[in-house]
Amino acid sequence: MKKHKYMAGLLAASLMLGTLSCTDMLDESPKSQLTPDYFRTAQGVDAGLISAYSGLRWLFGPDGALVFTIPGTDEFMCSDAMNGTQGALDSYDSNYSPSNGTMNNYWNNGFQFINTCNGVIQYGAEASGLTASEKTALLAQAHFLRGLYYYLITMNYGDCPLDLGSGKLAFNISPTTTSVRDSRKDVLETIIADFTYAAANLPDKPSETGRVAKPAALHFLAKAYLTRANLYGAADDYQAAYDQAKTLIDNASSYGVALLADYANVHTEGNENSAEVLFNVQRTWTSSGPNLEFEESNDGSYAVANKGNRANFFFTAGYENLRVTVGAGTAQITPRCLEYQ
Repeated sequence: MKKHKYMAGLLAASLMLGTLSCTDMLDESPKSQLTPDYFRTAQGVDAGLISAYSGLRWLFGPDGALVFTIPGTDEFMCSDAMNGTQGALDSYDSNYSPSNGTMNNYWNNGFQFINTCNGVIQYGAEASGLTASEKTALLAQAHFLRGLYYYLITMNYGDCPLDLGSGKLAFNISPTTTSVRDSRKDVLETIIADFTYAAANLPDKPSETGRVAKPAALHFLAKAYLTRANLYGAADDYQAAYDQAKTLIDNASSYGVALLADYANVHTEGNENSAEVLFNVQRTWTSSGPNLEFEESNDGSYAVANKGNRANFFFTAGYENLRVTVGAGTAQITPRCLEYQ
């Protein structure tokens, strides 16, 4: 938000200066997309990373992304408040198909940010204005984010492309109408390589709230090894998963992470960045609390709303089935209501 206010101040100052003289013309250089040249700058590397972090808001929080979490298990039951497309994994009806746009969420939104990570990794090593250690730490974030996006995609869709049009794991700036899926085994190999790089090069603690650090990389590396072991029966992967998890546990104090003394406090408001949280997707907060509906722009557009943090409205502990006394009769408690969370 500080950056936004700063930019707004610059814009206002520019407009004020513009009223004083008409002799100079504004020389614009608009950029409609991230380019390789931009990734070769310190600003471009960080801008690419921020974009990749922001993309996670499509996958964690919106109601459309909820279909990939616990619906379909015995932990969740859809009420009438969740429509058919979003409840497809709970009902396993005709909406459980590729024609359901909700089911495409991770796929459609994941690859564009994988491509951004590809650009940061491919060209960021050449970026000027960064020390070697700064560059390595930034690239490690890109490796982690790419590994995370690929992990979510392959676990939900199976085989998926490593080549987005310009070669495997290469930054693609040209639209393509062809796509070839690589095997899940090959994708998991890429994921493990990304998490391994991240675990080796990320700082022990986040440089800023919301940025990934070594504990999260170790956790997901262990998870990826365990996933591959379960899918393909590689005994060495079980040991590798154990080793990575043990490293995290044994060095927890150095990483600044720990289990909270009271488990009930894990989800207490204000504990979003507690010592028990290894990594989370940051959201905008206002003076009155969390901005649950929209992004910073708060313009109400459909695309922005699809990144809104609204999953909490779907976890009402059965309130949609309860009735309360109202006068001489009863009324159903409104589901998806913040007051009843």
